[in-house]
Amino acid sequence: MTAYLHYTPEDFIQDDLFRRWVLTSDEDTGQFWQNFLTIYPDKKPDVTRARALLLAMESLGGDPSLEQGQRMKQTIFDHIEIQELTTQSVFTVVYTNFSRYWVSIAATVALVGMVWWYISTHNSTYLPPTYDKQVAQMQEPLIEQTNQTRNTQRVQLPDGSTVLLSPNAKLSYEQDFTGRQRKVYLSGQGYFEVVKDDSKPFLVFANNVVTQVVGTRFTVNSAQSAIGISVIVKSGKVKVFTLDQYQKPETQKAAETIVLTANQQATYDPVQELLTKSIVARPEIVQNPEKFPGFNFKSASINDVFTTLERSYGVTILYNQQSVEKCNLTAQLGDEPLFKKLDIICRTIDATYEVWGTKIVVTGKGCSPD
Repeated sequence: MTAYLHYTPEDFIQDDLFRRWVLTSDEDTGQFWQNFLTIYPDKKPDVTRARALLLAMESLGGDPSLEQGQRMKQTIFDHIEIQELTTQSVFTVVYTNFSRYWVSIAATVALVGMVWWYISTHNSTYLPPTYDKQVAQMQEPLIEQTNQTRNTQRVQLPDGSTVLLSPNAKLSYEQDFTGRQRKVYLSGQGYFEVVKDDSKPFLVFANNVVTQVVGTRFTVNSAQSAIGISVIVKSGKVKVFTLDQYQKPETQKAAETIVLTANQQATYDPVQELLTKSIVARPEIVQNPEKFPGFNFKSASINDVFTTLERSYGVTILYNQQSVEKCNLTAQLGDEPLFKKLDIICRTIDATYEVWGTKIVVTGKGCSPD
């Protein structure tokens, strides 16, 4: 996974694993790349450009014409006002399907333009305007709160639940939750603290994603600046569906539901219309370690160390217990983030780890007897 840290956009589009993720609906590769972006968010701009570029190339299905090239360049000048289009950030892609004529005319500018031409002509795929439609279709009058400030804005709902709206976010809800469900509609980002009511599930509709809870704390981000839609759970248990899944009969819905607990997140990919489940980028402690207060390990077996991390962060760590049975750890890990703790542990026992979905997989040769 770390090899991809040095990849440029042109490296990504020629990588088989990356191409399989972008061009197919393979769930394993989808989870791999979602985990990669979770752990290494700084690579998101490169991955985003490479993904959009590859989709644009596939959409054209052949060599772009001169007219298409002019349209792409015009799109750059008309619609793109971002720093990436300076000479320092324009990148060149050499791809076997392009003729020498095309590459020699406008390779750098036109290929960057292809990304934005594709996004602008397929905009409905990326930003479906379902918030306005959902609100307009409601028969009951709704209260709409819009945060027009630069700070988060606290909204109190009729049942006592609260929402912290990020700047530019909008929230619509009924004046009284008199029905069998408590439904709210979100555009942008909001942090929810939901009052528990077993008889009335709480539903958040955010474009193509529906989140259902009874009582918990979580964040939903459907902002246009975000890549996809994300649901991040801080405490409790949350069910997440696509809008299509939610509208199916209960028997089918149950089989397709993603269930999240603390330190887990679901991300909706609008291109593939796919929900993936993963660990959050920075897991928080859900239970303080009792056997090793402060994560202060003294000649502790690695089995005990991993068990402590699992319980403290609510994660699953997979490893070969026999191979590490002779490994011990003496370290004061304290307030280090979970993944930093794992870095230190794995360096100590000569192992590596990868994140697959909601599981952390540790591999290594083990330790020699003292």
